[in-house]
Amino acid sequence: MTASAAILKQPPVSDSIRSFAFAARKLARELAPAGAGIETIPPALWLIISLLWERALRFDPDHGFWPDRDRFVVSSPRLLPLRLAFMRLAGWKDDERAASSDMPDVTDELYGLAGGLAGQAVASAAGMALAEKILARRFGHSLVDHRTWLVALPDDLHTGVALEAATLAGRFDLSRLTVIVAASSLQNTGRHASDEEETGQILGAFEASGWTTRCVKADDTAGMSAAIMAAQRSRRPSLIFCEPGPNHTQKTESLPPATVWDPTKRRGRAARRAWLRRLSHHAQRAEFERVVAGRQPARLNDDFQRGWTLNPATTMPKTDADLSLIGQGLNGRDILSGLLPELVTLTTGDFGQTSPRRRNDVRPEKAGHHTADRSYFCGHREPAMVGLMNGLALHGGLIPCGLAPLHSVDRMRPALRFAALAGQRLVCSLIESDPDLGACLWQQVEQLASLRAMPNLALFRPAGAREVAAAWISALAWRTGPSVIVFGRQSTLTTQPDTSDYRESDPIDDAETRNGPGCGGYVLEKPSAGDGIRDVTLIASGAEVEIVRQAKALLEQDGLQVALVSLPCWELFTRQDRAYRDLVLGDAPRVAIEAASGFGWERWLGNKGVFIGRDEFGATSVVDALFRNSGISPELIRERVIVLLDTALRTTDPVGGFHH
Repeated sequence: MTASAAILKQPPVSDSIRSFAFAARKLARELAPAGAGIETIPPALWLIISLLWERALRFDPDHGFWPDRDRFVVSSPRLLPLRLAFMRLAGWKDDERAASSDMPDVTDELYGLAGGLAGQAVASAAGMALAEKILARRFGHSLVDHRTWLVALPDDLHTGVALEAATLAGRFDLSRLTVIVAASSLQNTGRHASDEEETGQILGAFEASGWTTRCVKADDTAGMSAAIMAAQRSRRPSLIFCEPGPNHTQKTESLPPATVWDPTKRRGRAARRAWLRRLSHHAQRAEFERVVAGRQPARLNDDFQRGWTLNPATTMPKTDADLSLIGQGLNGRDILSGLLPELVTLTTGDFGQTSPRRRNDVRPEKAGHHTADRSYFCGHREPAMVGLMNGLALHGGLIPCGLAPLHSVDRMRPALRFAALAGQRLVCSLIESDPDLGACLWQQVEQLASLRAMPNLALFRPAGAREVAAAWISALAWRTGPSVIVFGRQSTLTTQPDTSDYRESDPIDDAETRNGPGCGGYVLEKPSAGDGIRDVTLIASGAEVEIVRQAKALLEQDGLQVALVSLPCWELFTRQDRAYRDLVLGDAPRVAIEAASGFGWERWLGNKGVFIGRDEFGATSVVDALFRNSGISPELIRERVIVLLDTALRTTDPVGGFHH
């Protein structure tokens, strides 16, 4: 059927559409926050969204969050009254989620994607469409067959993250994604040729990225209807741009009868009833309900530990890549990928285990005895990549995992902050940058502190194979926001001499090391005397642990009793009871070591502690030089500890000296 014939088959745009638009606008004005108003919402949106809701959108008002509903989201707080008004007119009630027991315990898309900065919503909407595609290939279109509709503002399209997301949406063939944009009402008067030229450039950029674009006039209802129908048939993502025009919403003072919205309600209810019938007979019903509810498979932790133990790369490393924390971290991701079909990896590059031949493949393919690879290659588009991960998490049914270099964290921060704000579970694995490739010019100073300061975010810095395994399990269990795991480049061979299998059911030798890394902090090495008496407690995480171990050996040669505490995750350690934290940290003076800013470390050091690290930039070329430039070498740590203890003893003991 040709497009013109399809348009002729559709009923003409009746007064009911305009009544729908007018009613939504009137209700939105009532719902808008005091002093906000709706004048900044482009007038053309009311009519095209009315057409969308009456003729295309699948929404059951009695079950507004059923899994196969169409996703209807907005990009800005300015558009929230519009979204809520149409949902209310369709019959949705605010108390529906609270009254329903089958709602997932995560932040839904009620507020759309309006919590992010301009352009972030485009990336997140693309992630929702990607989630639909992945789940449809796994469970079939009988269970997963919906679309994602994003209502955005022109400013969203002008951002770099939106253009990056457009490129990825075109690369991944996200044909069920449609973005609807209308020119701002402020552009209705005094519109210049430069505005049209800029709009043409943006549309051209989306077309070059593999999108289908259409421009419609604000008063061309037939063109709007045709554009929506074309988007439904398109094999590519679609962008509909509504140009400014006269406002033809009906000027009446009375609302139309409620029967005006009956077609929308009937279509949504019929779609859901048909879907429930298909679900009841589907062979994968139990698995589908599990992933939609966000439940982990039974005995996942035990299976992961078994896979970790049986994996030769983790138990009998033979190459430098296997010995590094990066290699161990990627092995852990591979093991989890084999156990969790819903784990989807987005990566910015080839970190040694992601084959370029499978970068865009969503089918589970075995990469080893315990691994399966579902990776999407995003290139150096970190803001868009994490934005897509937000969409995957908001959609539900998937666990997004991102792989990126550590020096890209500053570009990822806005999307990570949105994930923390929305309380979405996603895992970012940051790979320590290679100094030989010029990463030494970007220096880690304030990045770790800024991540730790972000609410709802858990930062992990494992120091050995055992801590890497615990970091993956703990990151999956962290459901209040994103998790970030930083993998260093140093060898794990000497950092963690204990290569025995770690399980939660292992006997606990003493309270100081209960569950080890799973608590976020524990005593890695006790004082050599074994009587529990400490002269000083050294605290570190990640790559610095090995340096601190060498410093501990030097201090013990001086006759001091030194405890080494590994603190891979502050957030988990904070959740432990006060008695355990005090037992691990001890009463002796504390010295924290980290090749980064000391901001935040004061919470663990107390009044008698000191921090050794870096608060300024400096020239470095290799990892060892990084530690030396930061004052982090075994000899320098020993000197600082001696000075600290000597000062403390002279303050409390006029005789001075060490009593050993």
